[in-house]
Amino acid sequence: MIGAIPLTRKEGHQRYEARRPPRSNAYKIKRRAYQRANPERNLCNQARYRAKKSGIEFDITYKDIIVPTYCPYLDIILRQAQGTGPRYASPTLDRIDNSRGYVRGNIEVISYRANMLKRDLSLKEMELMGRALLERAWNNK
Repeated sequence: MIGAIPLTRKEGHQRYEARRPPRSNAYKIKRRAYQRANPERNLCNQARYRAKKSGIEFDITYKDIIVPTYCPYLDIILRQAQGTGPRYASPTLDRIDNSRGYVRGNIEVISYRANMLKRDLSLKEMELMGRALLERAWNNK
């Protein structure tokens, strides 16, 4: 159009959202069911978004992601969350070496709880905590 003011991507999206009719509840239910049925695709899409946002390398597909039955660290059954909020048994994609991106050989699926513990503790702190817990367990027998 002649004389039209060019919009930024954000402004264009806001105008589109204002004109678009609201999505139905049936759409949301269908989307959640698809995500539960395809956890590998959901984990891959979320990781792609985080990588793009953070500017880190991303070189995986959903076929590279294998969701085990049990968390390899905490030995709890992994199951998709129902509803909102953190679910400690939900599968999450973890980067083994955080200095590298989401690349083949640097990812594993673990529970949300294990991922939060790995995030919050250094390797030395994990070792100290493990020793203290083992010592306490042996003393209480």
